[in-house]
Amino acid sequence: MKKSRLVSLVDSKRMSGLVVALGLAMTGAAHADTINFSQFGADGTTLSSPLVGVTMGGVGVTLTSPNGSFTMYQEGNDWHGIFPSGAPILFDGEGAGAVDLSFASGLSSLTLAGQANAYGAYTETATAYSGNTVVDTVAANSFNYVTTNYPQYTGTVPFLTVTGTDITSVVFSTTNDSIGLALYGGAGATPAATPLPASALLMGSALVLGLLAMRRKNGFSNLV
Repeated sequence: MKKSRLVSLVDSKRMSGLVVALGLAMTGAAHADTINFSQFGADGTTLSSPLVGVTMGGVGVTLTSPNGSFTMYQEGNDWHGIFPSGAPILFDGEGAGAVDLSFASGLSSLTLAGQANAYGAYTETATAYSGNTVVDTVAANSFNYVTTNYPQYTGTVPFLTVTGTDITSVVFSTTNDSIGLALYGGAGATPAATPLPASALLMGSALVLGLLAMRRKNGFSNLV
């Protein structure tokens, strides 16, 4: 028996809701927590260490500088490096050493980018801990141009994402850091979008195709 127009409309709305819910779930699956450093002030702001703030996901974070203080900078203003133009970044001071980040509650992932202050090649490394146990370590190589003579390298800094169960702290370091390092969390300037995992895309395609087949079977196409 053919469905009434009212019932068909309700089913169409349910199908649309399922598609929207799937999209939201897929977006959440690709999301990694990070830190919007602009919360700590404008370009040139000097900050004491330890420094307390929140992640984009609302989790409390305490950052500790190896040099006793931090300074806020903005890419293209007081900082000329390889972060995206306009990016708010946190500089750990004139000296070597890693930045320690500890969290009020456990995370499942964290994404940051780091750059050595000194000119030349460097390796950035993020190590995640659950308590005293290492749960993930990620590293990437890059090259820092510290003057305005190389604008084509703006925005080329690699982002590192550590993942694990109940991440309670992350240690972020770079080589070639004799005069400090800076961190950027992806907020304040727009980094390249993170692609969804292939498995999530396949799952989404299969569900949408199934719903469209059900739509045709039940005569929903007649409502267009």
